[in-house]
Amino acid sequence: MGRLLIISLLFFCSSCMLEYSSGIAKLQSEDYKGANEDFSIAHQKDPYNPEILFSRALSRGFYGHYTGAINDLTRAIKLNPNEASYYFYRGYFKSKF
Repeated sequence: MGRLLIISLLFFCSSCMLEYSSGIAKLQSEDYKGANEDFSIAHQKDPYNPEILFSRALSRGFYGHYTGAINDLTRAIKLNPNEASYYFYRGYFKSKF
């Protein structure tokens, strides 16, 4: 049973990473709306991953959805309070109001 659980988790995580990787590519090509969609799917599959929240926050913020970006960054900070870039971008997007 333990082996099956590990295999299931690896498959689940790898499918999450497909959307995450696609979102990164779209973020880099400035397709912020498409990136947000991919990161949202990845977030549904792995809701406790602060890097997915951070990436979705960037796509939302650069698209102009500052409230969503700030909310994602606040949640990412709760999951990983030692990551300075989360605080930086939260402040940056707050300054856009």
